[in-house]
Amino acid sequence: MENKTREYIFIVIINLLYAIISYSFLGGISSILIAYMDILALISTALWVVYIITQYMIIKKASWKKDKSIQEILRAILFSVCFIILKMCGDFIFTRVSIFNQTMRRTAILLEIESCFWGGILIVTLFLVIGRAKVIWSWKRIRVPLLTSIFPLLGYGAFVINRLRQYSIAVEMYGDTLEQIESIDLYFAYKITDGNAWFYAAFAIALWWFMRRLTEVEKEEVVKENKRILPFTFIDNYEAQETEGLVELLAASNDIEVGMLCNLLQENEIPSVVQDNSKAKKLIEEVYSSGGQEMEDMAEYEELSRARERQRTIFLAATGGIIVVFVLIVWLVR
Repeated sequence: MENKTREYIFIVIINLLYAIISYSFLGGISSILIAYMDILALISTALWVVYIITQYMIIKKASWKKDKSIQEILRAILFSVCFIILKMCGDFIFTRVSIFNQTMRRTAILLEIESCFWGGILIVTLFLVIGRAKVIWSWKRIRVPLLTSIFPLLGYGAFVINRLRQYSIAVEMYGDTLEQIESIDLYFAYKITDGNAWFYAAFAIALWWFMRRLTEVEKEEVVKENKRILPFTFIDNYEAQETEGLVELLAASNDIEVGMLCNLLQENEIPSVVQDNSKAKKLIEEVYSSGGQEMEDMAEYEELSRARERQRTIFLAATGGIIVVFVLIVWLVR
């Protein structure tokens, strides 16, 4: 399974878990109201912390280094805390706006808009700031995910219009007094919030796909002094061309192999840029033969393969463990 496929699967699972917990324990409202720090606010805070950390780990997985895993985890926690503080302040200001508190139905709708706003800010920040990806404007690449990300918004609009229509019918039939109208208003506000978490999850998944197609990881400039660099590019027809001191991997059999190739080249002070995948082992043999080195049964290659598998296992176990522990904590608190 390719890395991108695994990434999308994780994103779907994370957002579905977010929706399930938000719907089951928070009534579809995930705002963090510092003026009312009750048990629901604590659950919402914990939910957002885990939600942010898991997505941070997914964004950073490509550059994850085993010897710096503790630093990355600390950075993820620091980033989540900073984002939560910003969100708390935003939620506080948002709930103080007069338009927010006119009716319960309007409050429920604006809460969903607010969630989509903060979720969108989070995803864009993860890609452009944390992941240091650069935007590539290509309509062919983004048109499908762009249209897909619009569908949840249109669906939510249709969902809200239907609830408001039902509210109008109920008021005409049963709204004889102000107290009855307020009760009907509250009832349909709950009906709206029941759908908020699910529409947010759909929006976040589609937005993640859109940002992944809109961007690619920025290639870091490598400057090495007094060190050997092989000045050629390895292309599909195996012709060598001069470049700016980089080995450009245009073909390797799979993403795991590409990662091992890059690590192996880096250990030998050969900067590399990956653009496509196939024929990895042959590429390494050509690189070493060009550099005047011999490879005996590619022992280093096999060792890197095992190390790569261990890193992947640690990453999957850490992500799954965080999700499981959080679900258990929320269940016990409930």
